[in-house]
Amino acid sequence: MMLDALLGTLEDGSTPQVQYPQAQSRSFPVGADASIPFKLKNSAAAAVNLTGIVSLTFCIRKDPTDVDPTVSRGAVITNAVSGDARFDFVPADTQNLKPGNYFFDIWLVDASNKRHRVLTLSFFVLAKPVGRVTDGLTPPLTYVQKVEGFVDFSNEEIKEITFGGGVQFLGDYNVLLTPYLSEAAGPVVFNIIPRAADVGTTTHPANKKPDGFAIKAGVPVTARCRYVAWQGP
Repeated sequence: MMLDALLGTLEDGSTPQVQYPQAQSRSFPVGADASIPFKLKNSAAAAVNLTGIVSLTFCIRKDPTDVDPTVSRGAVITNAVSGDARFDFVPADTQNLKPGNYFFDIWLVDASNKRHRVLTLSFFVLAKPVGRVTDGLTPPLTYVQKVEGFVDFSNEEIKEITFGGGVQFLGDYNVLLTPYLSEAAGPVVFNIIPRAADVGTTTHPANKKPDGFAIKAGVPVTARCRYVAWQGP
């Protein structure tokens, strides 16, 4: 997913000063592929040439006082002369983090190895993952259609769920799976897994197709579970 661009400020004493550092919040779901464009200007609102810089880094922090970031992602320079870059996040960056409120800032190390914070500390929200099984997943405020049913598991088997009646979701959808009857000794963990038919394809996400998904119990369990899937608008 492509997010709105961020505007950074290098306070270099340029005059007249017409641009000042400003907080800018951003958000994307846990485990998402996300790209955030970035443009850097100086105090006089002129583009900062990124040629020769050592690094430009997007830092996500759990606490604003944290010295070391929870996640850091280096920039891809898209046009050095005009000060344009992009931060590309991959699922592994955030898939093990809990949804919630975080903070972020952006740091530049220039060609002289001088470090500058070019985007002030701002709010960052990791949203609940979309299209994954999570206890806290709620239906969208509006949806096109909904299907639900029950599925039984035993001994970590994999079940492929196909929506009945020829139902297909044209687009992305959210899935909620909740234990209905369970003999598990502890919490029941489930994972949406790749379906064989999806491997090597790009038409749909690797973990689901328009007419269903595959699911696996993450611990030995005998359980009946209720699944609900919603297609967003």
